[in-house]
Amino acid sequence: MELAIEPKSRRDLEDFKVALNRLAAEDEHGFDILSDEETGQTVVRGLSEEHLAGLVDRMGSKFGIAVNAGAPQVAYRETLGRKAEIDYTHKKQSGGSGQFARIKLMFEPGEPARATTSRARSSAALCRRNTSRASRRA
Repeated sequence: MELAIEPKSRRDLEDFKVALNRLAAEDEHGFDILSDEETGQTVVRGLSEEHLAGLVDRMGSKFGIAVNAGAPQVAYRETLGRKAEIDYTHKKQSGGSGQFARIKLMFEPGEPARATTSRARSSAALCRRNTSRASRRA
């Protein structure tokens, strides 16, 4: 069973770490303290939900540190499965000068070693068409 815990106040962070290590030394059943690099959470792993609830209670009663406890966050990773291309042309004409833009985007998966990143290449051209009556007369 795992539980993510953190002090309610950032000022209690150092006391929280000391209290957590003392509780780990005193606990007869033992529990693991993990620091998740991706989420930045402190995760404790114990025997049961009751064991971890008792740990949170002792943190407050014995050391006077209020903590937030909950389920650990999961870092999801997504990657592109195949190449994707987009070609969009924007045309807008409403009286005065008009707007024209063409955008081409191509997304493709990265190498397997870097599966969490993807490359994006884009090229865009923006042209303004001046279709006002004054420019037609000139």
